[in-house]
Amino acid sequence: MTMIHMPILFLAFGGGIAIIAALYFVMTEVDPKFNCSMYLIMTTTLLFYFTYCYYGQLLTDESVKFYEALCESPWIYWNKKNRQMLLMMLVCTRQPLEVTCYNIMSLNFALTLAASRFCYSVFTIARQF
Repeated sequence: MTMIHMPILFLAFGGGIAIIAALYFVMTEVDPKFNCSMYLIMTTTLLFYFTYCYYGQLLTDESVKFYEALCESPWIYWNKKNRQMLLMMLVCTRQPLEVTCYNIMSLNFALTLAASRFCYSVFTIARQF
């Protein structure tokens, strides 16, 4: 397991633990003084989660900007060797870079939004019981 995948697995595990803890506190109506530590742990987990998703989105955006800069370069004035190099770079950068966990999920703002919607749905269902 490479070091790149460790933070993603930590986020998945930590997020799952935070959701389970929040559901437990919501369903059992635990004493409010214990809720403070639970909220602190959840806030820390969400901060890490958002940070990784933010930098994953930033990497994707910058790789798209790089590809667009290559497309807008004045290649018509270049010699043949530089044109071939530009063509090779265009082929290699066609797909934007993204941070993924074993190609299952990409860390970006779409994942943040999907996770937020899921958590909100779970909490509203838990509050009804």
